[in-house]
Amino acid sequence: MIRAIIEKWGNGSAVRIPAFFMEKVGLSIGDSIDIEVKNRSIIIRPTELKVFCLDTLLQEISADNLHNKVGFGSPTGNEQL
Repeated sequence: MIRAIIEKWGNGSAVRIPAFFMEKVGLSIGDSIDIEVKNRSIIIRPTELKVFCLDTLLQEISADNLHNKVGFGSPTGNEQL
């Protein structure tokens, strides 16, 4: 366990995460994380990225969730095939 200090950062607060911990969980600067409070503890974990499959997503389209057509006007350049 390593002790850290909560510091002011703009209008919020910040805690520096040592490089050792970042490496251990595979995090890099700019990565997305999830933060939650549980039993008076703050839990930080890497965000699990969802992998989508186009075929699966297309199978979920139905008449109930299909968007209405949107008019964009007449073609003005090389859009027309």
